[in-house]
This record gives sequence, structure tokens and C-alpha cells, in this order.
Amino acid sequence: MLIEYSPFLEMVASLHVLQDPEHHLGRLNWARETEALLSPALKRQLVELGQISNDWLNLYDLHDLGNFQESSVEEGIERLLAVEERQFVYCLLGQVMPLNHVDQWLQGNEVDKEQWRKQRPLLLKPATWRRQFAEVLFTYYQEYFSQELRRIEPWLISSVHTFQERLRKEPLEAMESIHPRFVLRDQEILFYKAQTWRFSYQDISGIMVRPSTFIAPHLLMGTNEAAVTVGYAVTVPGAERYDAVPRDLLGIMNAMSDESRMKILRQVFYHPYCTQQLAEMYNLSEATVSKHLKILSRAGLVYSQRKGNYVFYYGDRNRIQLIPVDLNQFFDQPLLD
Repeated sequence: MLIEYSPFLEMVASLHVLQDPEHHLGRLNWARETEALLSPALKRQLVELGQISNDWLNLYDLHDLGNFQESSVEEGIERLLAVEERQFVYCLLGQVMPLNHVDQWLQGNEVDKEQWRKQRPLLLKPATWRRQFAEVLFTYYQEYFSQELRRIEPWLISSVHTFQERLRKEPLEAMESIHPRFVLRDQEILFYKAQTWRFSYQDISGIMVRPSTFIAPHLLMGTNEAAVTVGYAVTVPGAERYDAVPRDLLGIMNAMSDESRMKILRQVFYHPYCTQQLAEMYNLSEATVSKHLKILSRAGLVYSQRKGNYVFYYGDRNRIQLIPVDLNQFFDQPLLD
């Protein structure tokens, strides 16, 4: 087992926080102050690149698969520029496109073109996007993040030594302190995320623990050449704590607090329906159904598509399946402070 601090990933984690500050209450004050300093142009670029890279988290996979092993942020950015195009695309797409399909796109054969319509610019010009990522990261680091890194780096390096000492004296207690949803069993490791991930000790070569002052309350998990990586939250001394609920989570809870809306959401989760069909199904007026659908849509739980004269509503499966994760993270926060 190893614990390793990565300055490049700490910067990436800070960008994830900026993408969605209200889910990181321990860093909310920092995020608000930093957002106020960012130039409008850089802010737009960070949002755009964050949308492409799963709120920047897919750069974790790129870092591990690319074996960056950087000693500084600048070196990490150099490693990013050196990553081959197929690996860059594969990781930025969340490793969901088969590598042989990535290769075909890079050769000009647009496989499953409609499925990857939104990602087409990345697939057609990966070198351009890789350069843009590197340039934006360098600007953000030089003009904004370098000062914060100088402030927090001593605590991160200290956390490595402290954890190593705890691991030497009380290994089980040290590992159990990583995260409340990271569980050690006799034969396996469990990660309780949107789904439960299980790793048998026989199937992994080791565990890499990565400290960060930005990742709480997330349970970050990764795999690299049979090794499992897990994030370890480091508290920033003196950081202001907010007893708050993320607005999007609150909006979701409000949207789901009505019996009729819950039934409608369940129906459109499995099959698209138009307002007229839902009204007949639940003996409601079309105006009432439209109101319910507007609330569900505002919460990000449903989306619509027009087909001829009818507008059909679909449950957003990805968003709905993340609700347990959002709730877990909300309840994890006091344990990680």
C-alpha cells in the first residue's frame, strides 16, 4: 500500500470544485473567492472543458493510465501534452468508447456517428483539444492556483507522513479512516458509490491512497494496472464550514416530494410519454401534468423531445441514478470534516 500526493491532481480536483462548488462545503468559501477573481474568458473555458471531461474528473484516469508521476503541476501538464491521442480521447470519454472504435475515428472512420455526435469535435481534432486543455490548465495554475497550492502543499505532504505512520502502527484503523463508504472486508475491498464496486485482494496488485484538500465529500476510486486508487480527504485548517444543502439536491428533493410527480417520473424513466398520455394514465388534467413535468425538468430529472405534434418526456437515467450518490455525499460531509 502506498500514499502519494499529486500536485497535478490537486489542481484538477480544485477545478472540479469550481465546476460545482455547493457540493464541496469545506471549499465553498475558497471557490467563491476564486470565481470572483477569474477572468470571464477563462471562466468560460473552464466550464466548457469541464463539461467535456466529466467535471474534470476524467483527467484522473488520464493521469493514472498515462503514468504521469509528476513532481510539479508544470511537469504534469507536460505529461498531458505527451499523452498519445487515442489515450487522451479514451480517457476524456470516460473509457466507454472501445479503443478499437477510438482508433477508427482517428483514422477518419466515424463509427456510431449519431451516438457520439456531441463528442465529435473531440474525436475529429484530439490534438487541438489536448493543446487547449494544456494551455487553459497552465493559465489557471500560473494566474490563480499556484498561490493556493503553496498554501496547502505543506499540509498535503504532512498528511502523507502522518498516514504512513498511522499505517505502520494501526493499519486497519488507518485504512478505515479514508472514507465512510470505503470498506475493508476479509477477502475484498468495497466502494459504495452509485453501484457497489468490489475488488478481491487476490485480483489487485496494491492500493494507492491519494490525499487531497478538495475531494470531500466524494469517494474517488480508480484502477490502474490492477492497482486500486482511493482519494483521502485532508482538512484545511481554519477553513470555514457551511451547514447548507446543495441547491440542486434540494431542488430534486422538492421535485420528488409529490406522489403524482413520483409516479410520472417512474413512468418516463422506463418509456417516453407525452402530456396527454400521462394525463389519461393518472386521471389528471393536462395542465396539472404539464406543471409536474416542468418541476421535474427544472430539477434535471426529465428532458423532452418533440416528435411531430407531440412533445415526449424522458427520465434522465444518469441524473436519477446519481441521486443516491448525492444523498450519500451530503450525509458523509460531517464525518469528513
